[in-house]
Amino acid sequence: MKKIIAISDSHGNIKDLRLLTDYFKTCDYIFHLGDHDDDMRDFMPEYGNKIIAVKGNCDFGGEEFVFDADGFRIMLVHGNKYHVKRGLYPLVLRAKELKADAVFFGHTHKPEITEYDGIMFINPGAMSRFGEKTFCVAELDGGVLKPKILKISV
Repeated sequence: MKKIIAISDSHGNIKDLRLLTDYFKTCDYIFHLGDHDDDMRDFMPEYGNKIIAVKGNCDFGGEEFVFDADGFRIMLVHGNKYHVKRGLYPLVLRAKELKADAVFFGHTHKPEITEYDGIMFINPGAMSRFGEKTFCVAELDGGVLKPKILKISV
């Protein structure tokens, strides 16, 4: 079983990211889905081998990263390049093209777990200093991904 924590859109809010260190310690993967991906810099010495970060529009990028974990294909992307604030259709097409089983994305600041055509789409929401702070924890076991959105109470 693999444990995942996914965060996005931290926008410089390192203080609240520090509240997640118990999750960082126990997970296998830490995903940062862009917009201040460099906020993870402080965590690199201890958790660098677990961190996978992609750039968002505030990081002057729009990259994507695809990898296999236990035979399960995962795509990481911020989402701005696929205009996710207007819907997921372009991202669904790209995920199909890449044969992704799951897509973790950000950009909208709205937590979401949904499925299209057998592909799971997970947006952990945002960890920015403004509004509700949410993140995702997930377990990948036997080719089955079980994500949950959690809130930080501050």
